Amino acid sequence: MKVVSKILFFLAGSLIVVFSLLSANRSSSHGEGLQLTGQRLYFAREIAPDHIFYPLVAANDRLSLLLADEIGLVNLQLEYAWQRLEYTVELLDKGYRELSFSTLTKGYKYYNTALAEGQQLELSDFQKRLLLTNSGEFESRVVKLWDSFTDPQRQELDRLRAQQTILEQFYIDSL
Repeated sequence: MKVVSKILFFLAGSLIVVFSLLSANRSSSHGEGLQLTGQRLYFAREIAPDHIFYPLVAANDRLSLLLADEIGLVNLQLEYAWQRLEYTVELLDKGYRELSFSTLTKGYKYYNTALAEGQQLELSDFQKRLLLTNSGEFESRVVKLWDSFTDPQRQELDRLRAQQTILEQFYIDSL
């Protein structure tokens, strides 16, 4: 009888946890009722910044960056930059302008850091051209999202874009 009651309590507790997670909808607001985040539990191939478990993904990303060698570090930063850009598009589609802006600025910072750290590596001309082409494509995709952001947000994106342009000049000059 004790075993049966323990199993029932375990099942009941498990159901409570599952239903709690399924109904999770943690929201924060900023300013005049603007929704900053709306973290939810959903099941998808990738965990985006609006997912309740995204902090675990971000922590894993940081750990991967810490463990990477020099070239691996640059490659991961470029990968994370593009990933953040894709997340930005998804978040804008869901109506999370503030969270998408934050995600996009992180993407820009990853990209600019990759460009800066790539300057310390001995890259071939082909690799430099590839970085420049990739950087231009990143920028052109960001420009397509421009109207989704407020004027102050665009000013910050302009600042990050200007940094990217300065970092690109190193590669242009070295070819």
